[in-house]
Formats: sequence, C-alpha cells, structure tokens
Amino acid sequence: MGLFDETLAVRRLRQSVGKSTYCQRCGQDVVKNKILANSSKSPAQTRQRKRWPEYSGIADGCWDALKIGFPKRPRRQSSFNAFVQANKDAVTVSEEGMVVVNHEAVLCANGKLKTPQVTATMMKEGRMLTLAHTEGSYYGHRSEKTDRVYAQAVEKSRQEGLLLELGSRGEEMTMEVALPEDWNLDEVIVYAFAVAADRHEASKSRYIVPKG
Repeated sequence: MGLFDETLAVRRLRQSVGKSTYCQRCGQDVVKNKILANSSKSPAQTRQRKRWPEYSGIADGCWDALKIGFPKRPRRQSSFNAFVQANKDAVTVSEEGMVVVNHEAVLCANGKLKTPQVTATMMKEGRMLTLAHTEGSYYGHRSEKTDRVYAQAVEKSRQEGLLLELGSRGEEMTMEVALPEDWNLDEVIVYAFAVAADRHEASKSRYIVPKG
C-alpha cells in the first residue's frame, strides 16, 4: 500500500485498475496492490481448503433437493451456501490430510417440520429402487397433511442424484424407479425430507441406506 498525488487522471478513480486499487483512507489517497495468490500454508488453512471441493461434490449429488430444502435461509444467502453451512461438520480432514465425508451426517434439507417416514429397498437384478412413504395419524403443528414428501437418491462415487416426489404427507405411497445404468448400486443412498405446500418451511433430511 502506498500514497499517491492526485492528478486529473485519477481524481475520480476509486476502483480497481489492473493489479492496483485506488481509494481514500483517513482523508489520504491510497493505492493498494491486489493479492494474486493465497500463500497461507498453516495446517488449519490447508485443511480448510481441502474441504471445499468436497462440499461442491456433495452438493452436486443433492442439488435438486437443496434448491427446495433450505427455504428459511437468509434472503441474501444462496441455497448452496446454506447447504455448506448446515454441513460444516460432515466433512473432516485428518492431520495427515485425508478428507473424510460422513454421508450419514449430510443434510440436503433443513428446517423444523417433522421428517417423514420413508423406507427404501433395492432389487439389484432389475436396478429398481422402491420407496415407500407411511405416515401416522398425527397431524398439526409442523406436520400438515399437505406437506410434500421427497426422496433424493444419490450415487456417492459419481456425485449424481435423482429427486423424487412421493406425494403428500397425508397419503401413503409406494414408488418404483429404475436407476441409471452407469450408477454403482453399492454406492446408492437416499435422503428423505418434507417441504410445506407453500414451500416456506422444510424438515431435516433423513439418511437411508436401501435394503436388499
């Protein structure tokens, strides 16, 4: 950072040009050089940088779910940033630099609604995933019959997903879906959650390993 003498050319310049930024500080004209690379190399900073690509990959698998699963986020916050904030503890980096994703702890939806009861079974021979939604007789606060029930199927290794709408909370439903040919069926998991009919509230998602 350094001072400069104001001239006609820079009199109204208060933004960036090339590698320099012109501004005023304490009544003085100041020029600052931009930092072009992050050279921080502390262990904590290195581990943090390793976590970020994993968040992006997890989000890819849950993308359609997270677009509707975080309706209570601040107005200026994106659904992706709300997803990362909710899942800050789902990705860890060991002292040796190994990145570990705890898929069971991942939330692809977050809110105060009651999480719906969904089961998942798989027939590998036909590559069929069967999802069943059953609900009790209790409805009311945080559990309306009109809430929409969803299941996000995720192939972990490919970081791909399918969002499936199972119907309303007030109805029991069974759905069969053929999984993509390029999915590894041993890598398939499911997250079930509910969203209010007006999409103003959601439940936390529940992690499910398909049986079969």
